[in-house]
Amino acid sequence: MSEPKDSESTRLTELDSRIAKARGELPPAAGAAGPSDEDGGSLRLALRVGTELVAALVVGLLIGWSLDRWLGTRPFMTIVFFFVGIAAGMVNVYRAMNGLGLAVGYRKPGQPDAGEDVKGTMAGTDNHGNERE
Repeated sequence: MSEPKDSESTRLTELDSRIAKARGELPPAAGAAGPSDEDGGSLRLALRVGTELVAALVVGLLIGWSLDRWLGTRPFMTIVFFFVGIAAGMVNVYRAMNGLGLAVGYRKPGQPDAGEDVKGTMAGTDNHGNERE
């Protein structure tokens, strides 16, 4: 039926050690195709920065244009929200370049709040995402 918790805990510990051993023994893939992690990370960041700028500008222009049509203030709101979109895009680029916005509460993973003793990325979990007691 059900096994005692001690045997389950022992089995999980053994499984964890076997997985760690297997990961350590595997040789790196020889001649693996594709860019390295560094190249992929840089490209990913560059695409994110470009997308953040363009998306914020487009959203700002659409909001300004919509408000101009609704309120009848032809160029005024479009110009205002153009600059609001530029500002929002720059804030998003700043957050992307500093690694902010990657975890809950806009902090880099692994940096707990002041006065907290948090091991994982979420309160109440360990480094593996398991709930703590």
